[in-house]
Amino acid sequence: MVVAPGCWIDVMPDVTHERTRVMLQSLGARRFLVVHLPAFRLERLGYSAHDLVGLIDEVKNAMRLVALTPSARDCGLQIGMTATAARALVPEVLLEERMAEAELFDRHALMVAFGQLSDRVAWPWEEDLVLEVSRTSRVFGGEEATMTRARILAESLGHCCHLSLADDVLAAHILATHTPTDVAVPIGEAASFLSPLPIAAMRPPAELFTALRALGIERIGQLAALDSASVSGRYGKTGAL
Repeated sequence: MVVAPGCWIDVMPDVTHERTRVMLQSLGARRFLVVHLPAFRLERLGYSAHDLVGLIDEVKNAMRLVALTPSARDCGLQIGMTATAARALVPEVLLEERMAEAELFDRHALMVAFGQLSDRVAWPWEEDLVLEVSRTSRVFGGEEATMTRARILAESLGHCCHLSLADDVLAAHILATHTPTDVAVPIGEAASFLSPLPIAAMRPPAELFTALRALGIERIGQLAALDSASVSGRYGKTGAL
């Protein structure tokens, strides 16, 4: 869906990490700001990140959780859990049924709002907005100032957020979703920032995750230290990612 010259959006976020990397970085972009919105799908319904609420939709012939506020996650609720199981585990949880068209409209509106900070904005993940800012950050006084503006904008629209900026879109995505504070990664230093994070932050397939855990590989840095040819030879293309 093209909304303005130079803008791009993927509102079907079930793409692989590698496809997302190719899609965004093939445009010649060098610096990506990820705005992680952990409660967007429920905040747009008037709830806050502190409310105990889940979003449900029909998945595999059952109404299942497809989004949660951070508070709901903290109570043990998980994406994919049936509505019945969720209510049994946390009786006080509020469950809202997803309205796909209205959600898509709000995603589009938020993308347009963030267009004031970049002419290239995308939704490659359900909770993450991506802005390519290598050409536009100087207009706002640099990268840190751009991040400050992004936070102010998100909060003014009623959304809590975490921010990360890096020269690799997947690194920025992982850092935004797995670090407690905003982070701006200097050019070429993404690996050192990712190194201490758990392997689970990369969301590998269950089979690969289990295999790596069996080998004692718990952190991204440990995986990065392995010979890439050996990893891809043993685990295929998925291991190479």
